[in-house]
Amino acid sequence: MPALLAGLVFTPAAHAAGLAGESPSAAALGMAGARVAEDGAADALPDNPASLGGVEFTTVSAGLRTGAGSHRFTAAESIVRADGNGELRTGQSIATESHGASAPYLFAAHPIPDVPLVIGIAAYDPHGIAFEWPDRWAGRNAGTAFSLRTMALHPALAWKISDTLQVGAGFRVAQHWLGIERTVRGNLADRSDDVPYAIALDGQSVSVDGGVLWKPRQDVRIGLHLVSGAAADVRGTADFDLPSASLAGLFPDQAATASLRFPARLQAGGAWLVGSSWKIAAEVEWIGHGAAEDVDIRLAESRPRGILPIDTGFRNTLAARLGGAWAANEQWGVLSGLAWEPAATGADARSPLFPETDTLAAAVGGRFTYGRLSADAGLQWRAALGGSSFDPALTGRYDGGMLAFAIGMHALFP
Repeated sequence: MPALLAGLVFTPAAHAAGLAGESPSAAALGMAGARVAEDGAADALPDNPASLGGVEFTTVSAGLRTGAGSHRFTAAESIVRADGNGELRTGQSIATESHGASAPYLFAAHPIPDVPLVIGIAAYDPHGIAFEWPDRWAGRNAGTAFSLRTMALHPALAWKISDTLQVGAGFRVAQHWLGIERTVRGNLADRSDDVPYAIALDGQSVSVDGGVLWKPRQDVRIGLHLVSGAAADVRGTADFDLPSASLAGLFPDQAATASLRFPARLQAGGAWLVGSSWKIAAEVEWIGHGAAEDVDIRLAESRPRGILPIDTGFRNTLAARLGGAWAANEQWGVLSGLAWEPAATGADARSPLFPETDTLAAAVGGRFTYGRLSADAGLQWRAALGGSSFDPALTGRYDGGMLAFAIGMHALFP
């Protein structure tokens, strides 16, 4: 059984929880995501659209998020391939290069004159997941690569009902790109070598969200944010890399489809303003992964198989986050945060395509303000704490780590 160190691309750093996604801003990264009770920030739109109700001036925020990291699989048993390629013994490891990628984000908010309404819009990538293993590693039939890219457009409207209550709602239209690479066992063609194939699919989804921000006291904010689930029917092609033209009849390139189910989410938390310099924020997030289905790739033809199943074994999760902000003076500020992100996939379904484990995140960040302009940066380290896999073909344990960095710029237009 193999031991695997898989390169991870994440832009932004993906949740340890399945297909949930997250807010991409530098401030969110620097506070470990604890922003459901944020007020008056355009870049908090994905965390809670009600936060737009506190925006007093037209605001534009733009930034870039990048990251890199790795996952590792430690074998519990040896695996010996019949073709002799990729043989590994108990405790051995095989490593891939660590990869990195970047994704920009853009937020804007504008108060409507003479009415207590603020409109906002965001464009960002909430997922940006990709794993890659060596082509000839011993577990190549289970997976050699997985990627999910998304570009989302998220308009929202917030209403400041009173000085103590704000509500907001929006919807997100997203374009998704799904890529999967695996191999088909060569004995289907009476060959010792496996046949690699690549699946490239794309499609759209629509979700809605709504939030409330309540300020029972001047120094206390309570936030609630609900995001609906979404479905995307993705379509594309399955292309087989044939070692011989004589196999074309057994492994024809063909159309492929799949259904992706993105989970509903519920965030609840608060922020406490301590004096004039400190803010402490805490929140919990329930993610309804259990309603999602396995990812079944449906091929247009029955060769090599009509359906290529991918067992995700998703389960509901409950994450916890704690963030802090300290204003050293009118110009400089410091951010920090901790987060616990449970894995959506358990030991019975953990695999090379879904190797996630429970994750502990630690974050730091900072902000500089000069007049109507400001800039912030966030740095976050995520440690995958490790989890077993009970797959009879790949019994072992996954762990790893990820590092993400983001920088953002903000401009006010009174």
